[in-house]
Amino acid sequence: MEPPYDTNKLNRLMDKAGIDLILAHTPHNIRYLTGGYYFHFRERITAIGPSQYLPFVGIPKGDTTRAFQVAWLVEACPYNKIEDWIPDIVHTKARGTVGAAQIAAKAIRNRGLTKATIGIERAFMPADAMDMLRKELPEAHFVESFNTLEELRIIKRPNEIEIFRRAGQADAEAIQEGFLLGPKDVTTERIARTVEGGMVKRGLHFHYVFTAAGPSMRRDPSEKIWKPGEILHIDAGGSQMGYMADICRMGSRGKPSPLADELHKACLHVLNKTRAAMEPGVACGTIYRIGQAALEETGYAESGIFDIHGIGMVQQELPRFNLDEERPLESGMIVSLENDIRYPEIGFVKIEDAVAIVKGGCEGLGDLGRDIWGCLD
Repeated sequence: MEPPYDTNKLNRLMDKAGIDLILAHTPHNIRYLTGGYYFHFRERITAIGPSQYLPFVGIPKGDTTRAFQVAWLVEACPYNKIEDWIPDIVHTKARGTVGAAQIAAKAIRNRGLTKATIGIERAFMPADAMDMLRKELPEAHFVESFNTLEELRIIKRPNEIEIFRRAGQADAEAIQEGFLLGPKDVTTERIARTVEGGMVKRGLHFHYVFTAAGPSMRRDPSEKIWKPGEILHIDAGGSQMGYMADICRMGSRGKPSPLADELHKACLHVLNKTRAAMEPGVACGTIYRIGQAALEETGYAESGIFDIHGIGMVQQELPRFNLDEERPLESGMIVSLENDIRYPEIGFVKIEDAVAIVKGGCEGLGDLGRDIWGCLD
């Protein structure tokens, strides 16, 4: 099997960063580098007794034939067969971080890379594992690999974009199920659990639901009942095969007030105008300025927030947007746009979309319900 990512691009990025070996261990980068694998038993919780599950994938620059993977012994059983391209999969009885680090260090020594510059994910590396790596590889130089791996993931392949399409649609459908509970006088907690169940039955890995019913700005699901005459936003996120879906839609118990409807249309104006400007070649800073200007046009800028960021296997990943960001959009980037207006008389009005940058513009991912009010009964 061939590596699922662009090997030439990774080699260029490693060369630019001065990295001889990538040593990845986070769920998102394990999935990405292996082509989708992560031990299902530890998808939701990594804690094991006094330590945690810690897999590793090591990739030397310029030679994928010497790549290795450190996995827990139970992953080798027939029902958990690792089916990825990596040629050397080392199974260890060690259930914790220290043992996994020892095995990774041994694999690095076996490849003659004891003095190598090794790229690690500092923000996610357990301290005891880092201590063991330094002990076992005293002549190695450890550097940050976050930027290298994030840059590698930024342009999504066609099969990845198809996953985003499915995930976005499933997320949007689950949110609409939540709105349909409104006439039953249910709590926002029950609405949130309905959205969660809707995600799961559609094949999403559930992450979170925010709810805000009525004039209150409280967004955590609670015993608050969504009452007639009130608005509600549902902001929900999940993932499929590690790829994130994150959207927000609005609902109303009964016909929304003229002011509520105006605020909803204001949020749509901001996102529609921003989306209309998004296409390959346009600078991220230009897009950010267009969104901010559109918010000013609504007359609600003092009560509103516009935000835009990349999304992939991690929220808030590349590309990034600010007033001075010169990086251009490229086909294959996935971007999240959100605008909210917090108005004391009405409540928390918010729309959040996800789009894929494509030739000539952008494609909505999960647009169901974005320009209408959910419920209305």
